[in-house]
Amino acid sequence: MTRTPRTLGAGALLLAGMTGLTGLTACTSVPARAATVNDSVVRRSDFERDLRELAAHPGLIDLTGGTAYSMAGDSARGWLNQIITWTAAEDVLDDAGLEPTQEAVDGIQAQLSSNPTAQELPQDMLDDVVRGAAAVESLSQIPAPATEELEAMYAEAPASTGALCVSHILVETEAAAQAVLDELGAGADFAVLAGERSIEPAAAESGGALAANDGNACQSVGTFQTSFDPDFTAGALTAAAGVPTEPVQSQFGYHVILARPFDEVGEDLTELIATAPGDAALTGRLATGDITVDPRYGRWDAARGSVVSLR
Repeated sequence: MTRTPRTLGAGALLLAGMTGLTGLTACTSVPARAATVNDSVVRRSDFERDLRELAAHPGLIDLTGGTAYSMAGDSARGWLNQIITWTAAEDVLDDAGLEPTQEAVDGIQAQLSSNPTAQELPQDMLDDVVRGAAAVESLSQIPAPATEELEAMYAEAPASTGALCVSHILVETEAAAQAVLDELGAGADFAVLAGERSIEPAAAESGGALAANDGNACQSVGTFQTSFDPDFTAGALTAAAGVPTEPVQSQFGYHVILARPFDEVGEDLTELIATAPGDAALTGRLATGDITVDPRYGRWDAARGSVVSLR
């Protein structure tokens, strides 16, 4: 499983000339919030401080798209995205009873020390960079979940595992999608019905299953976020195990999506998650967690795995 593009490690952050600074806090009593990640809070004052610092340092202006006094909206949202990712990574480690490794902390501190622009920044911001980036780098400590644990996660919310194992039936109209649901409700087999009703060319052979190129029945949530229609992905993220969704409209038509039962995909899911359980845990947290963003900055879009504009 590959890490999704939004997840930046220290190397990417510093080789680019320093892309991230953060104001993270786990305090839930702060009233003015730029964002929340479950019970963790990104304070508005810290976020806006970061934006001022990013805009004020000439070495960062080209990278952030800012001027001496402002930053472009996409750059600001990208930075908030980084903070949310770091916050989620810290939460994943904390839930596992783990902390960033000293090796990760030392490595990031060394890179910061060698970056002249970074050294112009306030020490508390540098400390936050170390903590957040080290949390991402330390996700490799997360062990693969036992099959029983993975099954329980899948039963509660399949996307929380960090992967999706779905089939779909694509039709042209909402009425046709509702007719498919009626047939499924009457006992029709999903794969057989996909072969008969779906307008997707490969459905007759695949039964509507969206398998990976290597044949695994499951694909990472990050793959769906970067490679699939976002409206389809949004529907897939909310699908309950073994229960067809209501019609989901995308640019291609209307889909009925099925998160396949665990007994059909459990072996493939276990194999996929075991390749990078820490990354899967982070991706699952970002896809299904309770993430909110102050509307002045945008909104959190789980289907894209990022903060997007309200416009």
